[in-house]
Amino acid sequence: MDKEIKLSPFIAGLAKIAKEYAKGIPDKKDLTDPPEINEPKILEFAVQEHQAERAGKHYDLRIGDPESGRAFSWALPKARLPEPGEKLLAIPQPIHSIPYMDFSGVISEGYGKGKVKLPVREKVEVIYSKPGRAIRFHRYIGRDSEEYLIFKGQSKGDKPTWFITNVTPQPDKDPDVPGVRPVFKSLPPATLVPEDDDSIWLGKIDGATTITQIKKGKGVRVYGPLKDEVRFVDHSPRLPAIRFSEVPPELDNTILRSELYAVDPTTGKAIPARHLSGLLNSAVWTFKNKQNPPQMRLAVIDVLKYKGKNVENALFKEKWEMMKEVSQKIPSIELPPHAETREAKSSLFNKIKSGQDPITEEGIVIRQLSVSGVKPIKSVFRPTHDVYVKGIVPMIGHPELMGAFEYSWEPKGPVVGTVGTGFDLSLRTEVMKNPENYLGRAMKVTALAVYPSGALRAPAFKEFHLEKGKQLVIT
Repeated sequence: MDKEIKLSPFIAGLAKIAKEYAKGIPDKKDLTDPPEINEPKILEFAVQEHQAERAGKHYDLRIGDPESGRAFSWALPKARLPEPGEKLLAIPQPIHSIPYMDFSGVISEGYGKGKVKLPVREKVEVIYSKPGRAIRFHRYIGRDSEEYLIFKGQSKGDKPTWFITNVTPQPDKDPDVPGVRPVFKSLPPATLVPEDDDSIWLGKIDGATTITQIKKGKGVRVYGPLKDEVRFVDHSPRLPAIRFSEVPPELDNTILRSELYAVDPTTGKAIPARHLSGLLNSAVWTFKNKQNPPQMRLAVIDVLKYKGKNVENALFKEKWEMMKEVSQKIPSIELPPHAETREAKSSLFNKIKSGQDPITEEGIVIRQLSVSGVKPIKSVFRPTHDVYVKGIVPMIGHPELMGAFEYSWEPKGPVVGTVGTGFDLSLRTEVMKNPENYLGRAMKVTALAVYPSGALRAPAFKEFHLEKGKQLVIT
């Protein structure tokens, strides 16, 4: 049997100091070096605010891998995370233990003596990590995404200098990304002419209009409308198959107008836009944790920049060849349903109108091939109007249910009518539970006509708008 080892008071005191110095540190000589990660991986994340007596106030940023039990750590002397586009010093620290990432309280002795707070404790998605070079990761806060890069800069003496930068895309720093919504000319379906050989017909996908940016080294990013002056609505975290598509060098710096939609994996059909809205406006972690979520898909509908060249005003016959090349080389970006011959146009028209097309029932978009400056023509089988929710009317006899929405034509316009049909029971119930979530939202409403007063004749709710009005974030 081994004998119990007794330490002298002096040695015991040194051990105690070392323990406090190394609180949460298995080996103080084991300095952080990012692990090898070549595909997206969800890891633990913590930011501890450390008011240290010797080092002063700073942040300790930690990324923990539960598989290895190691928490990779950097000290941020500025005691904050960088804003988009900003770069801050990040000093590598010894590897910590995963349990220490949850610590807050007081370190009473040793080098780290001081108070520790825990303002951030969550998970992050590491995009990649290269030992001795860099680690890139996403933070998901509600439906928003913040993207960071911790990287090794030039060495100063024997010690390398590391930095953390916020690489979240910024509208004011990325003028290549234009506004989302295209401008259409509308025609009734009965007036369409399939005999026009200088046109191509595209199925109008009932999804969310987006901008897709293709850049070598950054993959494929899919953006919705601007959230504010400094932030895009970035759908990319919900689209891993698209986001991490390999970008052929020859397609570098290409920007598309696209349509984002979702397909029910059991039926193979596109889900209604009102359900797509729920997916796109859900918190990113809520979306990622869904069981058997619909398959998100992306179709290109126009080309704005091609291999670095602005082609917004190019002939569509040239753009169509570009669209086909993009779809061929990046298969996760599809072509929409389309028809080029007279027979194919009639077939596409009838297939969509009869509800036989799995992707769309909405209508047709016509693009002139050889005439410049012509707006795309939109022809829908069920015309809709965009209006805004101004008030909520309880159902008579059932005050726990919403009976109708009062609506206006503009966000701050006067009420011109009500719409009380087209809602399911779950929506009627949810609206009365959380009415503040629905006031100000834009919705698509079908109607037989518009009265001179501005009221719609026989209006019926179709779905909430994905690009206009207030968006509901589902946590």
